[in-house]
Amino acid sequence: MNDYEIDIGEFGPMPLAVLRTALAHAQQNPEKQSHVLPLKDFYKLAGLSTDVSIASFLAAVGDARKASVCFSDDEAQTWISDYVFGRTAVTPARFEFVISANARDAVVFPTPLSVIRSGIADDH
Repeated sequence: MNDYEIDIGEFGPMPLAVLRTALAHAQQNPEKQSHVLPLKDFYKLAGLSTDVSIASFLAAVGDARKASVCFSDDEAQTWISDYVFGRTAVTPARFEFVISANARDAVVFPTPLSVIRSGIADDH
């Protein structure tokens, strides 16, 4: 079995919260390919304040979309990388996203969600 690793680069607390929360939701609901959550519910799951503007959330989603999932295929001597998000859509009422199968199966993620949430609280 491959170990899939999410490359989080230099993400700030809000993009990390978006990424972690979307990934956790996809892992908890593996039968779904597309995930649709009311925006206020996603904010709550991610530990975001309800007063986060839609513009700030869109910027965080844009940054989170830069994340990639990487794994190696030792037999083929190949390092493989794919984007975590296949697609996202944000409206004032909901957040819809698709997570790649490899990202959903990721077993390595370097930053615990509690650390990310405390960073968000420190920023505001």
